[in-house]
Amino acid sequence: MKPIHQQSSPIKYAPEAIVILLSLLAIFYRLRYFILKDPPLRVDEAFQLVNIERSIDFWAMVKGLPSMDHGGYLAGDYILLYPFVKLFGHNLWALMMPHLIIAMMGFYFMYLIGKEYFQTLWAYVVACSILCFNANLIFHSTELRPYAVLSTLSLVIFYGMHLLVERYWQLSNIQKWLIGIMFVTVLWFHVYGIFILFCVAIYFLLIKLKDLLRERILWPIIKFLIIVGIIASPLWLYSMLGVEISKHAPENIWQFIPSPINNPIGFLKAIFGNLIGERRLYFLLAGVLFPWFIPYKNRGRQIVFFLTLIVLPILLILAVVLKNQYWFLQRHFVWVMPLFALFLAQAWDSAIVYIKAKAAR
Repeated sequence: MKPIHQQSSPIKYAPEAIVILLSLLAIFYRLRYFILKDPPLRVDEAFQLVNIERSIDFWAMVKGLPSMDHGGYLAGDYILLYPFVKLFGHNLWALMMPHLIIAMMGFYFMYLIGKEYFQTLWAYVVACSILCFNANLIFHSTELRPYAVLSTLSLVIFYGMHLLVERYWQLSNIQKWLIGIMFVTVLWFHVYGIFILFCVAIYFLLIKLKDLLRERILWPIIKFLIIVGIIASPLWLYSMLGVEISKHAPENIWQFIPSPINNPIGFLKAIFGNLIGERRLYFLLAGVLFPWFIPYKNRGRQIVFFLTLIVLPILLILAVVLKNQYWFLQRHFVWVMPLFALFLAQAWDSAIVYIKAKAAR
């Protein structure tokens, strides 16, 4: 079956139409939520806004980050919002815009990824519908917190790693530098940046290992990632080990999501419910089963995707939560949600192509 981008008009432009329409609908849902939001600012948002406002200047704010954020100096959202707070003060419409714009960029990167991986229009509908209607993504898109940015960054990192493993020798030095800068930015933006890059890198190195060895680019990519780590590690390590970070230990870390030990079914329902984020889309969760039971060509790759980009991140977050005795919240794995949308889109895509091929015989 031809990739849809190689088919004749008007089908040729249908993916673009789907992405644009669903992204416009996503803007509508986010603006509607923002208008109806009550209260306009929640405690964590107000805390971040007040901390930026009270900073004498930019460097004073940067020096004070360990007292403002659990991630120490890995608090890029303060830096992102600083100029907007200084320019617009308490104008919440202006302060919301950077997160909304970055959240909408997620649709563009999903489109770029889809051009490489999707063969059917339905895959675009699945992926972009989850981005559009997921209640968690809607909530964080208008919030003065870093989570909308993390959601888009997970897709950016996925696309960047795709370019490295698929087109390493075709990329110019400038393009490689830009990818490297983005990787370092993700590591510095938030403490979970290391999980995003680590999990995505593991996925691509596993599924492309034979090709990377055959084309002799495994070692260049590993060196690339090592250089990224060397550049990012001083600030990262100092933030994690060298400064005292204020922490608040809750009485019950399972207050919002059930314990996987005491209530495993409730835990799984909460995880998958939050990952898809909209009851009307629950039927799409059938796609989780497709690679395990339908013998299509890409099932092995999709199983690796599920294990390394869905299961592994949540296990890593659980380990951090248990170590620090902090609440286990959906916002900790909000950046997994776009990757889950990508996984479901690929599973439905492969199943449709497989069924059509079987029916045509």
